[in-house]
Amino acid sequence: MVDAKSVKSVISIAADPKVAIISAMLKHPDDLSTLVALRQKLIREKAIVDQQLKIGVQNQMEETKEALDILGTTKEQVLGVRSNMKNIDSLCKDAQGLITDYPRIRKISQTHQNFVATQTL
Repeated sequence: MVDAKSVKSVISIAADPKVAIISAMLKHPDDLSTLVALRQKLIREKAIVDQQLKIGVQNQMEETKEALDILGTTKEQVLGVRSNMKNIDSLCKDAQGLITDYPRIRKISQTHQNFVATQTL
């Protein structure tokens, strides 16, 4: 007697795309005589695909390594720019502290800029 579990197992095996490919290759009982040649052909095709995958993975690894190197260089450059900007900021603050009347000079400069702006209107 056939139980439901064995029927489900057979249906799931038949639904497998690999089984469909093999059944398409072996439609007639005479096709079994070519099984050795078919197996060798599939082994060669698999080797070609494996080689292509290996080359693809190597290329991706090289590109990823180069990208990481560029990213590291960029990070160093950004940190250098950041350090330089901090130095410039501290120099500006120091220069402002050296000028005793800086707030007054800044206010006069702003007033002058406002006069120039109103004259152009």
